[in-house]
Amino acid sequence: MFGIGVPELIILLFIVFPIYFAPAVVAFSRGHKSAGGILFLNLLFGWTLLVWVGCFIWAFSGQGSRYRGSVKQCPACLSIIPAQATKCRHCAEDVSTVVSQVTMQREWTCSRCGCRNRMQDLNCMACNSPMMNA
Repeated sequence: MFGIGVPELIILLFIVFPIYFAPAVVAFSRGHKSAGGILFLNLLFGWTLLVWVGCFIWAFSGQGSRYRGSVKQCPACLSIIPAQATKCRHCAEDVSTVVSQVTMQREWTCSRCGCRNRMQDLNCMACNSPMMNA
């Protein structure tokens, strides 16, 4: 079969393909918003080392989602919490009756210094002020 023996096929399937598609796997596992684009570029042009390295860096550049699914806002302290929560982890307010869902953002902007931060950062990376209402 095309001059490929069993040892070469095993090497191809278990070593080369996982390394070749590593950027796409990383992007999808992190929930990257451009995972489809990374897969497309990786599939077509990943054979060039430059594009493969670019896709790999791109896969790590975006932030993964902190909450997988819908979220809601605590009416007492205005914190973003998972939709399944019955009590706010910040102020211990009962939120089991709150039904309003908000769209989860991947970043928040500090109201004190204007720095953009990841959602998983509870304090600003620049001035260390706490995230209030992102």
